[in-house]
Amino acid sequence: MSGRTCDVVVIGAGPAGLAAASVVAEAGLTCIAVDRMGPGGQLMNLGRLHGVPDIDPDTTGPDLLATLCDRALAAGVELAIDEVTAIEADGALVVVGLEERITAKTVVMATGLTAGSTGLASEATYDGAGLSHCANCDGPLYAGKNVAVVGDDVWSITEALELADHAARVTLVTGAGLSGPADLRAALEANDRIEVVEGAVVALEGTGQLAAIVVELTTAARRCIPAAGLFVYRARRPALDLLPVPLHDAAVRGLHVTGDAGAVGETSLARAIADGEATGQDVIAWLKARTGM
Repeated sequence: MSGRTCDVVVIGAGPAGLAAASVVAEAGLTCIAVDRMGPGGQLMNLGRLHGVPDIDPDTTGPDLLATLCDRALAAGVELAIDEVTAIEADGALVVVGLEERITAKTVVMATGLTAGSTGLASEATYDGAGLSHCANCDGPLYAGKNVAVVGDDVWSITEALELADHAARVTLVTGAGLSGPADLRAALEANDRIEVVEGAVVALEGTGQLAAIVVELTTAARRCIPAAGLFVYRARRPALDLLPVPLHDAAVRGLHVTGDAGAVGETSLARAIADGEATGQDVIAWLKARTGM
């Protein structure tokens, strides 16, 4: 396996990762941004963007990705495709991928969130047969059909709005009250194809293909809702399984967490980009304090 060195490795080339990489490269540091699927993260799966200040309302996820990539490449960031399998933190930091090992002075984890889950044992039965995590990818498959979204955050609202462009009916199941920008919530309320239901998904029904979900309402009553597709954004968590030390010790060792992977509370594209830029500045300060760069 080949090996090389650089100042900073960013794991994850979504909006936060690209923003962090751009900031450190603009400061003259050598930076490699590694992503197993190539740059983009969730941006590749988003249609029209909502709740992002200072951009055209017709801007799509890939449009914004192009802007972020252009900035990173212009700054000198190297974009690499590899699946990182481990981070070794004994002395030097070494990012271990399937293709190569990269030794770095500091590492930024911009690994985002894990996929959502209903928590139901039957969920695996419908993987690829109605269960999805990407409205822009799979929404067209459900043109003219009923679908459901489960989740409480801004992504749940965004995905419901995206699906409403394709599906006959979208049911958004939320348990803890929806969070998100006011304009997004207003767009949700104004869309007559979307119904918001408060409760929890307690069962999935269908033989070979999802046909319906059963929701236990906050009133304790149960409701069976027809749904050929279920888009799950509930119970996502920071994707930090690669982190070799406890989170509170990470920065001391030169490991920085940014974007959704380190977010507490509401997540959004604007916040992810801002977090990435702030982390980039933190990395520069960390290196100056320890190496005198």
